[in-house]
Amino acid sequence: MKITPFLLGIVCLCAIQASARIIRVNNSGINCVNPANCYTTLAAAHTAANAGDTLHIEPTATSYGNFTFTKAVVVLGNGYFLGNAAANANDGLQANTAVSTLGDITINAAADGIVLKGLFMNRLILSGANASNTLNNVVVLRNRMVNGVTSGWTNNLMFIGNYVGGTLNTGFGSNSNNVAFYVGNNVLWNFEFETTDNGIFEHNIVVGGSQPNAVVIYNSTVQNNISTTQTTHTFGSSTVRNNIGRGTTNTTSYGTLNGNINSIDMATVFADFANSSNSYSFDSRWLLATGSPALGAGFGGVDCGIF
Repeated sequence: MKITPFLLGIVCLCAIQASARIIRVNNSGINCVNPANCYTTLAAAHTAANAGDTLHIEPTATSYGNFTFTKAVVVLGNGYFLGNAAANANDGLQANTAVSTLGDITINAAADGIVLKGLFMNRLILSGANASNTLNNVVVLRNRMVNGVTSGWTNNLMFIGNYVGGTLNTGFGSNSNNVAFYVGNNVLWNFEFETTDNGIFEHNIVVGGSQPNAVVIYNSTVQNNISTTQTTHTFGSSTVRNNIGRGTTNTTSYGTLNGNINSIDMATVFADFANSSNSYSFDSRWLLATGSPALGAGFGGVDCGIF
């Protein structure tokens, strides 16, 4: 029988998937049922892992600390904003409402294809080496970074559904040369990508910070976002359309051309902009209010914002 390249690729892919393992990481002192695939430190689990393996970072009261990933693994945590509604959290999602806490996490160019999901970390550093050794095809999905994200020398970064910040000055910043990024459906304190970057920035909520610029983007499509801050927005060589800005003192956030709307009272946009109701969590408070000007205001008639 003749083996075609396509068939050979399918066989190899199935072999890789069949050999992938789930590796537990738990620093609470529990006794693992299968010690061969259970470790008390992230470093030991990462050393034992192969590309394609999944690391379950189990929630405990102790941080797993700072770490640098150098392999294309899938890293799963327990989520964030868990707990009861009275604490502005999401009730009933997990039996264990503790988070999978990490320190400063670095992803370097050897970890092409890594996936991070459901983690609670201090800071995320995405760092390719140079133009000939970029960090490629990284997926960062539904994590919380308390003290921000920096990114440099990346290609095809997917950054979706994250919550970046908890204090001022903790947004998403570029270290240059981020090609074909996709940043969507995030809550961000601020966002700054420069002249050597390009991509898509859509359906985000920018909530401020004491940086002089809330948003700086070049060479990109910027659409369907909402900015609750009055600080400066800067765009260059970009398509900027169907965004909503607060702009009561700074009237130039997104402008008023191309479907952009400015000088909007954010109390009319969100379900709980003041964050004063226990009926909403820190993330669900960004649901659009009844009659919100963001409803249907996005490009193509969709809603603006993360939902």
